[in-house]
Amino acid sequence: MLSVRHCILMNDPGLAWLGKPLIVKAPDRRRVLSHFSHTARVRWCVCAPRCKKAGMRSPVHLHRVLIVQRRLAHYRVPLFELLHQRLAALGVALQVCVGPPGKVERERNDNARSDLVDEVPVLTPALGPVGGYFHRIPHAWLRATSLVITPHENRALTSSWLLARRSHYGYNTALWGHGLNLSKPREWGPSLWARHWMLRAADRYFAYTSRSRDHLLAAGLPRERITVVNNSKRAPEPGAVSAANVENLRRALGIRGCRCGIVLGSLARDRMLDLLLEAARRIRSAVPEFEMVVIGDGPMAAEVRAFCAAHPWAHWVGARFGADLFAHASLGCVMLNPSRVGLNMIDSLAMGLPMITMGLETQFPEFAYLEDGRNGFVTPCDIESYAATVIKLLDDPQRILRARAQCLADAGRYTLERMVDAFVDGICVTLDFDVAIHSHSRDAQRPPSGTVRSRV
Repeated sequence: MLSVRHCILMNDPGLAWLGKPLIVKAPDRRRVLSHFSHTARVRWCVCAPRCKKAGMRSPVHLHRVLIVQRRLAHYRVPLFELLHQRLAALGVALQVCVGPPGKVERERNDNARSDLVDEVPVLTPALGPVGGYFHRIPHAWLRATSLVITPHENRALTSSWLLARRSHYGYNTALWGHGLNLSKPREWGPSLWARHWMLRAADRYFAYTSRSRDHLLAAGLPRERITVVNNSKRAPEPGAVSAANVENLRRALGIRGCRCGIVLGSLARDRMLDLLLEAARRIRSAVPEFEMVVIGDGPMAAEVRAFCAAHPWAHWVGARFGADLFAHASLGCVMLNPSRVGLNMIDSLAMGLPMITMGLETQFPEFAYLEDGRNGFVTPCDIESYAATVIKLLDDPQRILRARAQCLADAGRYTLERMVDAFVDGICVTLDFDVAIHSHSRDAQRPPSGTVRSRV
């Protein structure tokens, strides 16, 4: 007898072409139907091998993908919306599960809500200095899921549990992460063992960037099980912002010159903001026309506001998004960020603001998008070198103009649409889903499906 491959939930008229539902005998029928008898209507039990043998195309919602995230940040909403549309067109249903933001996340002031995302309770047991988190995911969701994509973090207790229970529920598993514990690059002991166990257990790894892939290859993960998605977000667009709007904003903030540095991102304590503020003092001493605009919010917002209040040439404007962000960023000519280069690198490229940062080992994976001397600048890891590099650049406007042109030229390489293409590709390969993909990305390459193992 052929075993059950997937359960199709909800009233889905797209499945009408199947005709009569396939009959599944005990004990499979009891195992599948008992859990949903009071909570959902199981309309079809579809066996994929039989569909393929009969020469049928894959039905709508033959597969279901569950993505688990700690919280929903505003920059992830467009990703999930676009991913939902692309997968639905291929007959794959997407469900995103997140938890409520914690205290630190609420201070960042960048959380969001979406009708496409389900929020579940999260347990936060003590686990070292940072603590862990565990999503209380309903079992019905897991029983109806073909693939679970979950974060690769030791503190993500949900991930370890989902990997350990993969054979019980019958889904495939994938990790999505940096490939390395960036807060502790030279990890060892039980923490390292746990991360490597997760790598061995997962069917696929969605790596943030090529830098993440290199870490995974060094850890022994086969190349064919890695999909590089090139982590991105929806870049800010000018919208209705005009040169007159920017000039009015410049006058409102009291910015007189064009030698302005932009600080963009979460005001977290691991961003080395103390070093940045001290470097700004030194830059101002050497370049009297220098001014600084800080865009963002977070745990260190009070310290940044106090600094700006004491130094009239520094301006804090809080968190900004969309066209408003574009207008404020247009006031500057470079982006200042000594540490933790992340998705603000996408802003740097899209708005033509060369990033000036340090060559730290703890930089986020998006640091791979920065090419030193071309679309950004990397300095030695000390305050003197950082300040000296910024001063030298501000005195060389032609070099800044060349770097700004390269930023705009590279922006098209790391778009949200390309990230979604890579995600869809990796999902289809993991599920061995034979469909024509990349409808608007012809240059993407798909790894051979035979290299991915399947438990379903």
